[in-house]
Amino acid sequence: MASRVSTIPRRQWTHGLRHFTSSKLAGISAAILVLVVIIALAAPLIAPYPPLQTGVSPALIPPSTTNLFGTDDLGRDGFSAIVFGARTALTVGGIAGFVAFAVGILLGCWGGLRGGRVDDFLMRVVEAFQVLPVFFVMLVIASVFGPSTEVTALVLGLLAVPSVARLVRAEALALREADYVAAGYALGNTHLTVAFRHVLPGVLGTALTVSSLEVASAILTEAGLSFLGFSDSNVASWGAMLNNSRQFLSSAWWMAVFPGAAIAVVVLSINSVAEGLANMTNPRLVQR
Repeated sequence: MASRVSTIPRRQWTHGLRHFTSSKLAGISAAILVLVVIIALAAPLIAPYPPLQTGVSPALIPPSTTNLFGTDDLGRDGFSAIVFGARTALTVGGIAGFVAFAVGILLGCWGGLRGGRVDDFLMRVVEAFQVLPVFFVMLVIASVFGPSTEVTALVLGLLAVPSVARLVRAEALALREADYVAAGYALGNTHLTVAFRHVLPGVLGTALTVSSLEVASAILTEAGLSFLGFSDSNVASWGAMLNNSRQFLSSAWWMAVFPGAAIAVVVLSINSVAEGLANMTNPRLVQR
């Protein structure tokens, strides 16, 4: 009985992967994200100029073969800034998503399996973080510690932990009553062993889906902070590019269109992939 039930997550992932690959929107979105990741990793090889170097070309040149995305008011190349901005966005989103995923699974599984005072304490801590206004906290952090991409990513990840932890805990509470989990305890396994062998496969899909959404949220938050001038001035940022474009909207449309389009495409692609992951890990797919 235990072995039959414990194979459900594997069957669920097999059927779900088939469902994910059959979705055109999810597939296209995943391909876009892979391309963006490659661009970010190869930014020094792809970008023709340093992203923040001024005077590489005349100011406010429209898109051309020399400057694919035009130049800004300081003669900086727009294409180079977009390419390096992808690295900044994915760094913040990736670190934030990983922190939310790892810490959220740890707290959710531990609280759901242990129950009692341990669960109550962990959930009170999680709720304390959940009520914090994210954007206000980030403004305070940037003011106190100074603009830093790594600090921004880490704090955004910690603030996203409650979203993952609460959903993982809810599923862990349900799985705690399953026969194969009870069998694992009956065999003398510790909470940690049961969590990794029996509970983690069942909550992994939910954690991945929510963490993916938090990646998109972190990218938007970083862009907002950059737009307000609370980003690291030593790195290229799509939000900072949008801020710089405000006074040139009528005369240099490309300064706003390209970074805005980059944010929209990446965030929408992440959300589409997250939706695909949600369908991929839907338990009803096991029955198909």
